Amino acid sequence: MGYKSVEAPQAMVYWQLRPNLGSTFQKFDLYSTSNVWAGRQAYWHYGIARQYGLMLIFLLLGFFHSWFWLLLLPAWMVARVVKRNWSHRYEYGTKQLFSPAVFFTVMLITLVIDAATFSGWLKALLKKQETGIFPMAQ
Repeated sequence: MGYKSVEAPQAMVYWQLRPNLGSTFQKFDLYSTSNVWAGRQAYWHYGIARQYGLMLIFLLLGFFHSWFWLLLLPAWMVARVVKRNWSHRYEYGTKQLFSPAVFFTVMLITLVIDAATFSGWLKALLKKQETGIFPMAQ
C-alpha cells in the first residue's frame, strides 16, 4: 500500500499494563491475531510454541520415564520470570527481584499472555482476515 517502515533502535516506548487479567488476555489475543494475519509469527509465536513444545516433551518424559523430568517445568517458568524481572531491574530496582508478590504476579501475567498468544493464533487461522487497515481494532 506504499507505507514505509524504519527501525529506530534507540526509540523508547512506554505502556501500562491493562487493569485486569481479562482485558490483558483480550489485548494480547488481538495482538496475536493481527500478528498472524501480518505473517509475523516468526517474531513471537514460533518462539513461544517451541518452548511449550519442549515442555510437552519433558511432561511426557515425566509421565513415562521418571518424575524427575517434571522438575524442569517449574524451573522453566522460574527462568522465564527471572529473565523478565531482570530485564526491568533498572526501572524498579533490584529489591523487586526478590519480592514474591512481584514474582508470582509476573508469572501469572506471563501465563495469561501465553494463553492469549495461542488463542489469537488459532482465531487467526480459523477466521479469514477482515478488510480494513485495522480490522479488529474496536
